[in-house]
Amino acid sequence: SYFNNGSSAIYTARQDGTDVKRVSNPDQVYHSNPQFSPDGTKILYLSRNTDRIQSLYTANVDGTNPKKLSDDSQHISGAVFSDDSETIFFSSMPAEESLKSEGETKEGFDLFSVKIDGSGMQQLTDRDFYTMESLIFSAEKKEIIFKDFDDINAFDLEDQRVYTSDLHGKMPTDVFNLTLSPERNAVAYTRVAGESKENSLYEYELFYQDLQNGENKRLTDLNTSVVSTHFFNEKNEILFLAYINWPGEPEEYSLRTVN
Repeated sequence: SYFNNGSSAIYTARQDGTDVKRVSNPDQVYHSNPQFSPDGTKILYLSRNTDRIQSLYTANVDGTNPKKLSDDSQHISGAVFSDDSETIFFSSMPAEESLKSEGETKEGFDLFSVKIDGSGMQQLTDRDFYTMESLIFSAEKKEIIFKDFDDINAFDLEDQRVYTSDLHGKMPTDVFNLTLSPERNAVAYTRVAGESKENSLYEYELFYQDLQNGENKRLTDLNTSVVSTHFFNEKNEILFLAYINWPGEPEEYSLRTVN
């Protein structure tokens, strides 16, 4: 997503950054959080209105045939495709509750699913999580992984239950922007850099962890805030955004890769 001239739209580009194309046309809304379907035929994204309520949309990869999958009674915080590209899993809370101040609302986020054509919407949990972010679909384990504060949870798609994910005990607790590699054998995430913990301004760097041998290494030293981590398919690189004027406003980001 790219903010330009008061509008936040979805763009696509080749892996080398060329052939940039705008593929969404927001009108008094902000489009963000784009994601390709595994089969490469669709994208999903969130559309935020002036009340800061986010709705779930899909479209063809060239932006044609945009379709709204959630109604205005829901506020969507994140979404992920299933591996067969037929189902979308997303976190949602009642829109009216999301507008309330912290401590006033009695509702939280829960996990939902919907078919790619907008049919068959189901609520999968009823737990009112305070946060539900970094959604990951695991076909191997038939589960949806998500973060709730310092907890890494999983929802079993067969048993319909929530439990502590296997990732929880393998990683530090204070992780953000968690993402799983396409081979499912490594994760990337951001966390507060150790040298900044004694300062008034935290800096967030990018880390990589091999899930097979447990090796953990820091990949960046940018003295800023790293967000939006994604593994490239078939490339030994991770794509991320560096908040280059952290914590200034308006925010300025640089799109980067690291080996």
